[in-house]
Amino acid sequence: MYLDLVAEPTNPYDSEAVALFYKGKKLGYIPKDRNTLISRMLFYGHSSILEARVQMVDLTVHPERQLRVVVKFKDKR
Repeated sequence: MYLDLVAEPTNPYDSEAVALFYKGKKLGYIPKDRNTLISRMLFYGHSSILEARVQMVDLTVHPERQLRVVVKFKDKR
């Protein structure tokens, strides 16, 4: 399952916030301690070289830990 990455520079809690969307619905955010590079890539218009995918779903744990998402550079070779 692929997700959309959306920077939220006006987020009152984190100016480098990056939200994760699936089919227009916000699922959550990339953790604050891991979002700096992704936020900057989005800010400079490089969203087309990033892809975010759900790696794991575990509905038995706390809602903030139910999804494991991997963000990587697209391989265009």
